[in-house]
Parts: sequence; structure tokens; C-alpha cells
Amino acid sequence: MFEQPPPALHANHHTLAQWISTVFNPLMLVLPLFWLLGRAGHDPGTAQKLLVIAVVFFALLPFGVLLIFLKSKRIESLEIRNRSRRHIPFLVGIVLNIAGFALLMWADGPFGLIQNAAFALLWSSIVASFITLWWKISIHCTAIAIASGYAVWAGVQLFDPAVSVLIGILCLLISGSVVWARITLKAHTPAQTAAGLLFGILVAAISLAFYPV
Repeated sequence: MFEQPPPALHANHHTLAQWISTVFNPLMLVLPLFWLLGRAGHDPGTAQKLLVIAVVFFALLPFGVLLIFLKSKRIESLEIRNRSRRHIPFLVGIVLNIAGFALLMWADGPFGLIQNAAFALLWSSIVASFITLWWKISIHCTAIAIASGYAVWAGVQLFDPAVSVLIGILCLLISGSVVWARITLKAHTPAQTAAGLLFGILVAAISLAFYPV
């Protein structure tokens, strides 16, 4: 029969999976994603201003809220693995996202690429929060799929086709590693990670379809 892997190997896999989950946490993706989109769709001055707003309202403030909930023991970890405890943090995050999107529109009226991505994150969060009422869809996988879609699109605008293909391959590898990590950590089932990926791809495709080329 098949032998069980040695404990040390299992521990190494768990450590690597935890590292991947942390590095590619949805909140961690905000800075590199919006920085890239700023280069692709905005002049430098506007991009810098919008980047600050996006990072504050889509990453820093939501992270601060999670820390408060964690300290008050309303959640058991920053990943909120207990589905029943996700609802209030999700709601607060959505309110912050709405405020951030409103400021992005006020700071630079035209519906630019950063505003487009911010709106994609906003409406995907709203839909995911409703799904979470009944089922634990993977937010990690949703976020990496959305980020990958926008990264590939921005790559096409900024670089030659060969570089764009490399960006696409890199995004596929990262997405696969996130799926592996979430399953290895037993944070999600394969179905939940697959649903997250498909939902994220759909969000990016629909949102970018409304962006004027």
C-alpha cells in the first residue's frame, strides 16, 4: 500500500502553503495590482494619487478592521476560516470599498482603469458575501483570478506580446499555487477553490468588457 509522507515533509508543505496564502492574501494583492494598472491606464501624477486611495480603502483599513476583530476575539484568524464569522467583517469591508470607490471617482472623474478594477473588487465582494451566507467560496482564489485577469490585460497594454505571454504564464502558476495552498491548509475544498477561480475570471472579464479601449 502507499506509504504516508514523513512528518517533516508534511510540515514543510504546510509551511510553504501558509507562506503562499499570506503573500497572496487578497489584501496583499492591492498594492502591486493597482500600481500596475496605474502605469497602464493613467498618467503618473494621477496614478500615484489613485494608488494611495486604493491602498488605504481596499487594503490598509480593511486589514486594520480585521486586526480589531481578531483582538476582540470576534474572529479566530485573519483568514476567518469560520464561515459564520465572516459576515460582519465582509460588510465592514464592503462599506470601506464603497467609500474608496467614491473617492477614486471624485479624485479623477473619468472611469479609468483603476476605478474599473476597484469597482470589480467592490461588486465581487458584495456577491461573495451573499454566497458566503450558504457556502464558503475561496476569496483567495477569487482575488488572484481577478488580479491575474487585470495583470494580463495591463501587460498587453504595456509590453510586447512575448512579455504579455510570460505574465499570463506567471499568473497561471501563481493561481495554481494558491489553489494548492488553500487545499493543503484545509481552508477550502477543491470545489470551493475552483468556484473562486471561475468567479474571479468572470468578474474580470465582465468588468474589463466595459472598459473603453
